Amino acid sequence: MSKIDAIIKSHGQSTDGWEGSDACLETSLLEYQLIWRVSDGHVRFIFTAPYWSGDEDDVFTDWAEYPADTNTEREWDWALSESFFNSLGMSRDEFRGVPFPYQVRDLVNYHGVLEIFGESPFPVRTTFSEEED
Repeated sequence: MSKIDAIIKSHGQSTDGWEGSDACLETSLLEYQLIWRVSDGHVRFIFTAPYWSGDEDDVFTDWAEYPADTNTEREWDWALSESFFNSLGMSRDEFRGVPFPYQVRDLVNYHGVLEIFGESPFPVRTTFSEEED
């Protein structure tokens, strides 16, 4: 079983339908900190937890779920600053046209997972042996 499949299954989820910033889901999660799946009108995010030390044999992840029609401007109004939009190279109006999971990806890239999702006292720990690589 691949690392990404093990991590997704450790969250009690099916491995089908996940997306991320990179074509490789493992890279999306371990380097860009976030993957997501849209299902039944909701978006489930799995992200690397702040406890993760960079040791890919011991990965801490956490999750959050939002309705797919979540209004980013209401949920994270504090995060949508002029400098945020400048970093994206788009206006607020252009950002409104971006699908919700990609808006969250951009927020995480700019602010970090702790600021966007908060901190959980119980992240999911997945440990891998050398045979699982």
